[in-house]
Amino acid sequence: MPEANVLIIDDEKHLAQFTARFLQSKGFAAFIALDAQSGLASFKKLRPELVLLDLGLPDGSGTELLTAIKDCDPETAIIVVTGNTSTRSAATHVRLGADDYLTKPIDLEELLAASRSALEWRRQSQELQHRRANAVGTAKDFIRAASSEAMQAVQNLAARAAAMQGIVLLTGESGTGKDHLAAWIHQNSPRRDGPFFSLNCAALTRELTESELFGHEAGAFTGTKGRKRGLLELANHGTLVLNEIGELALPIQSKLLTFLDTRSFLRVGGETKVSIDARIIAATNRDLAEEVRHGGFRADLYYRLNVFPIELPPLRKRLSDLPVLVTDLLDKLTGTINLAQRPTLSREAQQRLLCYDWPGNIRELRNALERAIMLTGGGLLDSDSFCLSPLPNRALDTQLAPSDELVLSPSTPIDFHAELDATARRLIQRSLKTARTRQEAAALLGLSRHALAYQIKRLGMDQDPDEQEELGKAGQAPNRQEDQTTSTS
Repeated sequence: MPEANVLIIDDEKHLAQFTARFLQSKGFAAFIALDAQSGLASFKKLRPELVLLDLGLPDGSGTELLTAIKDCDPETAIIVVTGNTSTRSAATHVRLGADDYLTKPIDLEELLAASRSALEWRRQSQELQHRRANAVGTAKDFIRAASSEAMQAVQNLAARAAAMQGIVLLTGESGTGKDHLAAWIHQNSPRRDGPFFSLNCAALTRELTESELFGHEAGAFTGTKGRKRGLLELANHGTLVLNEIGELALPIQSKLLTFLDTRSFLRVGGETKVSIDARIIAATNRDLAEEVRHGGFRADLYYRLNVFPIELPPLRKRLSDLPVLVTDLLDKLTGTINLAQRPTLSREAQQRLLCYDWPGNIRELRNALERAIMLTGGGLLDSDSFCLSPLPNRALDTQLAPSDELVLSPSTPIDFHAELDATARRLIQRSLKTARTRQEAAALLGLSRHALAYQIKRLGMDQDPDEQEELGKAGQAPNRQEDQTTSTS
């Protein structure tokens, strides 16, 4: 698979052939056209990712051909090649859409670096369009599901943030939708027509994070070829979201603080400052104030970021939003899994979802729905569809009933260990009543199946009539199947 298809449009046949052979040796597929007419025809037929365009063509203007190519495909990377060393000419053609401007005689290594840089810019531009399209959809869905009082307060703050240009700090547990809220703020801001990028600071090493954020010059690292624009530069006149900003290494925190104060930065390995206008939205599930106290986050950067904080509530505090969230997620999953129609939830299944605390928040909700669909094939999802997944249930009340409360006094000493065993017995019995299998019962208690089996044996519950009766109600067949599966594994 070639690195890219390159069309060379140049009336100097020997030079074009020499350039083509060089690019082919570097992994490109190269094609040649010797005049403007055949060049445009070849472009429409081949649709190459990169065009090397000589301006001095015998049958037409290279400038007009550049415009015609851009009209056909604005995303095509074009490098102008000419003997004219005029700075004004270079600036003119860059304004018309050229990615770079090289003068003859061509330095082959310079050509290679320029070609790869132009292709990388093309790739990033396409990725930008994809991200912007996704951001519009997810942002609309996110706000549509904001009917609870907690989320209405968040929406009001987000609307104020969108109308302004300052730094926003989004906090909240993992999976609460901070990235979606950031997209909503961008889409409802004066920067809505500008680029929108997001960087997960926890997903990359320190060196890669610095390069992704600030970019680098050719030769900054071993093996790097050509200049790379960082996300800050690509987000010029738009928005950059820094997800998991609490994971940034301290040296990069310092460089980010400098940018926030000066609105300029140096690419890695660079000597010239780059000034840009990008809005920063930071997001984290960490307590940054606590991180500052422990030395894991710079205090000055924290104060600089904490201009307009918005805390997103966990799903357990906005359960009134659950029906709309489920509807939106099922709509998306129907398309993703390629189902004929959208699945529906039975009343019992809805109640089960509402009885769960969702520690993984919206992300966990999506995973639970997707798993239920994949296990059942879609259609009607009943309560049993979610019993297949080890989801804790609030129906398991771990609190002692008032009649079970102990009265401590010097005249009535208790057997501490016996009371602990009695409490453990009650919890195990309740988990077995609630669950359909011992695997689920163990999950309700936060134990492994083997740990639950050990406790049942230790407490002498193997022959417990109450337990056997409850297991009979729940159905013993699943337990037998589970034990058989375990014995053969």
